[in-house]
Amino acid sequence: MIALIPHPSTPVEAWDVSALAERTGDGDLRLRYVLRGDSELLLRSAFRRTPQADWKKLAQLLAYADGFHAEVTEVSASDPAATQQPFEVSFKISQANYLDWSKKRSELPLPMPRMNLPQVGEEDDPGPDAEPIQLGSPTESLTSVQLEVPAAFSSRSPVAVNIKRDYADYRSHYSAEGQTIKAERTLRSRVRE
Repeated sequence: MIALIPHPSTPVEAWDVSALAERTGDGDLRLRYVLRGDSELLLRSAFRRTPQADWKKLAQLLAYADGFHAEVTEVSASDPAATQQPFEVSFKISQANYLDWSKKRSELPLPMPRMNLPQVGEEDDPGPDAEPIQLGSPTESLTSVQLEVPAAFSSRSPVAVNIKRDYADYRSHYSAEGQTIKAERTLRSRVRE
């Protein structure tokens, strides 16, 4: 008898970030990635081939790829061989000078991993004879952030965005409640090009 394991029709990649912005301007971030699909295969394979003692190096590369330029600590990953479950990687980073609190008004960069979209330049012809833009495998990327700021500061959240196209949907939602800033972004692609 063969066991069939249901998978969603669209692989889901999720990134959860919990962050604390210190009064000193430093930021402590806890990142957790939950992956299915192409990204899962790449990371699962990399973690399986790498001795556990070197997982910190892999997490450091992952952090750099997502725009976090800080030292990685406390790396953990689910069993790379347990393919029935999504692959999970989590680690902590401490980023010095995350924000200059000495300014009267500062813009806080939300610590969100990058959503991988193809680069399209102005020279790309949008006409009927143009080459299709390669989007990769259809997938759904979910990113959520919860950031705590010091009590001496107040915050305002950005405006939400909701865009639907025949090839993909993008949605973002932000809120600021007390000292907690929450952000969610979702990108769902439906076609390869």
